[in-house]
Amino acid sequence: MSGSIKEDCMNPSYVEKRVKEILTQEMGDAAPKEINNRMLLSYLDFDELSVTELVMRFEEEFEMEMEEDEFNKCVIVQDLIDLIMGD
Repeated sequence: MSGSIKEDCMNPSYVEKRVKEILTQEMGDAAPKEINNRMLLSYLDFDELSVTELVMRFEEEFEMEMEEDEFNKCVIVQDLIDLIMGD
């Protein structure tokens, strides 16, 4: 049986998996076949509205607060994972 959502949020493997799933869902048909940790977020080409929606989804998923400017400072997917993990 899985732990609480809060416990899962502290599991790096879970966070990585969910971040990639959320990014892929947000991109829809434009999503690359695979998103890896070293992929540039700029390559994923999110517009301002998409960034707002992503921030809200990450806040809800990981029970945290995130500013859009924090998201925008992330260069690669791993930076985003680190932000969520609090690293």
